[in-house]
Amino acid sequence: MQEDIGKGNLNVHIKCRTGGDEVTELADAVNIMVERLKSKVMDIDVAVCNIERLAAEISEGEKEGIKLDEAKERLLKCSRELRGAINNFKL
Repeated sequence: MQEDIGKGNLNVHIKCRTGGDEVTELADAVNIMVERLKSKVMDIDVAVCNIERLAAEISEGEKEGIKLDEAKERLLKCSRELRGAINNFKL
């Protein structure tokens, strides 16, 4: 199971049959960690998609000679969001 998580499979959920002991607490903590990691990865994926879309818009705008200030600002905002998501990457 740890190999699955290590390879990027964040759909893993640890089930512990015993209750109320340290092993159960550890399993719960790992499950929470995996869910948080999955959420951060999704945030980063969304930011990357936004940046790619905006980069394409800028490229198209340059071809058509369109004013690009607004697209540039949106791209910078997405870049800051991505940087923030990466900097706040806490498990």
